[in-house]
Amino acid sequence: MAHLEPRTKRVLALQVALDRAGFSPGEIGAHSSANTERALRAFQQAHGLHVTGELDRKTVRTLGQPFVRSVRTYQITERDMETALDWTSLADMLAERFHTSAALLRYMNTETRFEEAETLLVPNVEPFAAQRPETPVVVTVAERAHMLSVQNASGEVIFHAPLTTPGDNDAFASEPTGLPKVSLGGIRLTSWDAMRLACLMNGTAKVVMR
Repeated sequence: MAHLEPRTKRVLALQVALDRAGFSPGEIGAHSSANTERALRAFQQAHGLHVTGELDRKTVRTLGQPFVRSVRTYQITERDMETALDWTSLADMLAERFHTSAALLRYMNTETRFEEAETLLVPNVEPFAAQRPETPVVVTVAERAHMLSVQNASGEVIFHAPLTTPGDNDAFASEPTGLPKVSLGGIRLTSWDAMRLACLMNGTAKVVMR
């Protein structure tokens, strides 16, 4: 694995922990970004913390174990090699699975050829574990703030994700990685965030545009 500077490791850990908590920073890049700060602020507000957009001790404690164990190993399988035939590269396919970029995967695994049976270090993400709510949720789309959030019947934020609209010039839109983006009425999400959103919505979900 390439040597990561302490600050880079800390940002990576923050992005992984936020992703696992359902406050998506978008693509995990191990560098500070506006999307990461928005996700951190949303997480702090949802958990009754002082909203600073800074990674203080209380926030670290609340993020918990995912902040400590931000990477894990993954062995490339024969099925991965077959699936990657439909992608630009195996690295691109695995990058989507682990919510990151092919560039970061390659940087984290500088001596890897991305071949079957090789073991990689990857961001320690996992499928969003929220169950479909029994009561309708409210999906708030804040286009100017480039954010989407989902609130349950009690008004609690249970999901947050960055978004962009075609033509936007923010970092999320202007740094293409080849990863799929999903469009919802002109609003784009990463494919993994779109799947999370679909899991949380039901037929009676209310959508509020701001």
